[in-house]
Amino acid sequence: MLRRENWRDGMDIKWFNAGGGFQQEDQWDEGSTLGVYIGRPDLQTEEGIWHDVLMLFNPFEGNVPFRIPQFGEGGWVLELTTSDTAKKGLVITKEKDLNWKAAAWRCLDIIL
Repeated sequence: MLRRENWRDGMDIKWFNAGGGFQQEDQWDEGSTLGVYIGRPDLQTEEGIWHDVLMLFNPFEGNVPFRIPQFGEGGWVLELTTSDTAKKGLVITKEKDLNWKAAAWRCLDIIL
């Protein structure tokens, strides 16, 4: 999904705060923990291609709880992380808080 010359064409992009809600204008200057959802509805029928991705970033020195937003019924699976590599493959099927390690990012792929 991200290996494209013009990767933003046709994408649905949403920014989230650590509470799992949409990032608000006044939160952008805080340097806060945030998440970005990138979706490509046109790729949903393609095998082996991530069509929905949720990337989470924690720039702080300490751990931060992050509410994982849910889309549809399938949930998310943890694909890439800079911390807690033992949790790779973790499936998240309902909205819940996860503790993000300091200075870490994670990438989750949606499960249909």
